[in-house]
Amino acid sequence: MSGWICNFTGDGTGRALAAKAARGESTEYRPAMNRRWASAALGAAAGALLVLALVRVRQTAPVEPAAPAPAAQSASAVPEPAAAPHRLSVDLEMARSALAVERAARMDLEAEVSRLREELGRAEPPLEPSASAEVDPRHRVFDEAVLVDTELDAEQIEELRERYEEFERERLDIIDLETGEDGLLSTKGSRDLLILEGALRKELGEHAYDAMLYSTGRDNRLLVRSVADRSPAADAGIENGDVLLRYGDQRLFAPLDLQQANRSGQPGEFVEVELLRGDERIWLFVPRGSLGVHVEGKNGAPLPGN
Repeated sequence: MSGWICNFTGDGTGRALAAKAARGESTEYRPAMNRRWASAALGAAAGALLVLALVRVRQTAPVEPAAPAPAAQSASAVPEPAAAPHRLSVDLEMARSALAVERAARMDLEAEVSRLREELGRAEPPLEPSASAEVDPRHRVFDEAVLVDTELDAEQIEELRERYEEFERERLDIIDLETGEDGLLSTKGSRDLLILEGALRKELGEHAYDAMLYSTGRDNRLLVRSVADRSPAADAGIENGDVLLRYGDQRLFAPLDLQQANRSGQPGEFVEVELLRGDERIWLFVPRGSLGVHVEGKNGAPLPGN
């Protein structure tokens, strides 16, 4: 029995059974137990082989680079996409506001300049093309006789004469003080004469000022010598020999009055021109600006009701 056991097992199991038999112990062989051990051993071996195979496959397989982790964005280093358009919108709005303020300031300045020009035109209306043309060291005699047939009575004529004599003294004083050794009036003297003349004109009013100019032989009419072809004056019907009396709301006594009048106001707007053609008064409309006429000053009697 023991020999069979040894041959069957092929290991030390037979000898162990023989020893048990000699001691009188049970020698029953349990092949099921051995089969379980064998199965466990085979399972362990198979598991080891499987692990080894997986390790080798992992070592030989290409290793894909790991995707880099997204870098943390710094709020200060990378601006949000909407930040730049927002700043551009704010800058544009600030620029528009600044432009609106600048336009308003410019309009205020233009209005102030227009107001000052208007005041200067009322206070200092020059009567001749240049101040130098008005410089006359001679005393202009006030001829009361030429005013007898006008609408002024004797008392008004006397008052006008006294006011003129006062004005003439002041005028000659300016000429004496502001005339240089070369016989030319200084710029200050020219301006002082214009201011003095403008103040007198404003004080007397148009009718009395016109009578004073006539009685002293000074120019008080604007005579049209020639009219340019296709000019505003020609289109309006102004002719050679016409006497221009008024341009818009400004009375004309000398060429510079016309220049000042057509440069004021809105260019191109239509204004009324009053003129004298023979004994007839005519009213025409012209666009504000240069008339295209050549004019010169002349002396003429005051007009009734003017």
